[in-house]
This record gives sequence, C-alpha cells and structure tokens, in this order.
Amino acid sequence: MTTTFHSTRSTTDSLTAKQAIRKGIADDGGLFVSDALGKTKVDVASLPGKSYQQIAAEVLGRPARAIGSQIYDSKIYLETPDLFAWTLVVILLSVLLERLAVRFVRWAGKRSMRVRL
Repeated sequence: MTTTFHSTRSTTDSLTAKQAIRKGIADDGGLFVSDALGKTKVDVASLPGKSYQQIAAEVLGRPARAIGSQIYDSKIYLETPDLFAWTLVVILLSVLLERLAVRFVRWAGKRSMRVRL
C-alpha cells in the first residue's frame, strides 16, 4: 500500500512521494501532506500534565502503520483479539529473523574458513 500525498488547499490531486518531492509546491500553492495525516489515534486523556515536548513526541513519534503502534492502540482501546494477533505477528517475525541471522552467521563462518585455506 503506497502512501499518497495531496495539497493542503485541495484534495483533488493525489501524488506519490516521489512526485510530491519533485514538484515541491502544489499548483494551488499549498504544501503536499500525506493522506494518512490525521489517522493516528492519540489517547487524549493521557495528555494533561505532560509538557509540550512530551505531547509532540506522543503525537509525532508513532508511525500510524507500525507494529508497535498497532499493539499500543490495541492495548489502549481494549481490542483484545487485535492485541493477541499483533503479539503473534511479533513472535513469528522474531523467530524468522533469528533463523535468518543464524543461517547468515553459519554461511559467513563457512565462507571465512574457505578464504583462510
């Protein structure tokens, strides 16, 4: 799923990131922003008492589609099936990456042994 960008003054044109960067400013004079802007959920009840920097980190620091953000949102909004599903995804990815790392280390070890001989 590719992210598209539109002008802050109009939503009629959708551009890819590459097109938006090349164009710079939209034809109507607006700035290009992601269509995903505004989709990030923030727990408003947790914001009082935080500094401006902490609020900015909370709002800007979490990519909308990252696994960590999905787990956090599932936990905050008590979406138990989603929380278990995302936890399972993390476990499976961890196992897969560990196996890939072990294979790479074995491959690199065999390769270095051949070079020494």
